[in-house]
Amino acid sequence: MRRLLCLVVFVVLASLTHARSQELTLPGLQHDAGVYAGSLRQRFPAGATDAQRAQAERAARDAWAARNWAGAGQALSDRLGQGQPSPALWLALAQALLRQPQPDAAHALAAAWQSYVATSAAEEKVPALRAMRDALA
Repeated sequence: MRRLLCLVVFVVLASLTHARSQELTLPGLQHDAGVYAGSLRQRFPAGATDAQRAQAERAARDAWAARNWAGAGQALSDRLGQGQPSPALWLALAQALLRQPQPDAAHALAAAWQSYVATSAAEEKVPALRAMRDALA
């Protein structure tokens, strides 16, 4: 199973260097990442105000600075569920989930994928691909 996952990451990386103009799609991962994103949004069906989103981002930054990966993951999950997600927020969530004492690789992979698909420039997709690689390792 691990070899298959590594092969998938290799194919993704190879496709980026081979044909930058073609958009990568991985249907199973795309579906799982969409379900995960939807589950985060379900906790905040009405979204959030700018002040609430800013508070969640402050909580995430504080937890990150304290190396409280579980706290950072929770704050980032809340922030992403509140609407107006960005590729950087998805990437930070993936990284926090991987750094927890008991890493959540499945959700980290989904978050890294969300970051990847939301990023337009090929060079900016590399950190998301690295996070996917780490989640699959």
